[in-house]
Amino acid sequence: LLGAQTTELKGRLAIYQSEDLYQWAFVGLFGEEMGDFGYMWECPDLLQLDDQWLLLACPQGIHSESAEYNSTNLSGYFTVDMHGGPAELSISNDFQLLDYGFEFYAPQTLQHQGETVLIGWLGLPDEAEHPTVAHNWTQMLGLPRSLSWQDGYLLQQPIAAIRELISGQQQHSYGAGKHSLSGISRSCLLEMEFTACGAFQLLLPCGDASLSISASQGQWVIERGQLGCANSDKKRVYQSRSASPTKLQLFIDSSSFELFVNDGEAVLSGRLFP
Repeated sequence: LLGAQTTELKGRLAIYQSEDLYQWAFVGLFGEEMGDFGYMWECPDLLQLDDQWLLLACPQGIHSESAEYNSTNLSGYFTVDMHGGPAELSISNDFQLLDYGFEFYAPQTLQHQGETVLIGWLGLPDEAEHPTVAHNWTQMLGLPRSLSWQDGYLLQQPIAAIRELISGQQQHSYGAGKHSLSGISRSCLLEMEFTACGAFQLLLPCGDASLSISASQGQWVIERGQLGCANSDKKRVYQSRSASPTKLQLFIDSSSFELFVNDGEAVLSGRLFP
């Protein structure tokens, strides 16, 4: 699989086949049914979950209608029909984001002990103004995610082995309103379950940076402050499929966070620059 671009500057998927991994034959260029959907499809990956085939890709050059989303580098998946084999691959017009956060890109999958595991960047192409550039590095890898397909939706959850790295436990109870959670470890997992309540906001100090998670009527808003990079987005909004999400898992460390909603219904991730 190769991410490709036509002479008309339209993103496409190129497929080649080989019997010996030395001699390759061109199968075809796919994605014409998507029309003008970005000028390049980077990092394609084709996988099967149960009976459903998915094409992961990172379309570039798509402008969002949301005021909160400024990036034109997306990362998501299409459902595809593979019943006729690769030569007759058909891509459905139902592109879905893999991550509703700030910077998630270039995901790839692998098989491990019968589990489909996805690993992606926390970072986007062409980042030249982030604080870490002065230290000669940028971007990082996110947590490995276990993938499954359920009732027509992709679910993503942190792999079980992550829990082996976690020690210590605290328990808190909050109602509606604004709450500040201080004194937590710089690297921790926060697990939150919700009963019916009104608008809720959780503030997490992260050095000079900050992270705010708020919810109301199934809409989740995550905001990060004091980024140290003027061109980065600071706010994301996700509307849950459920009117009242009941479970959150927030993995946070010194410079990143990943928020899993409702056992993998959605993920919102990003970086912090304390």
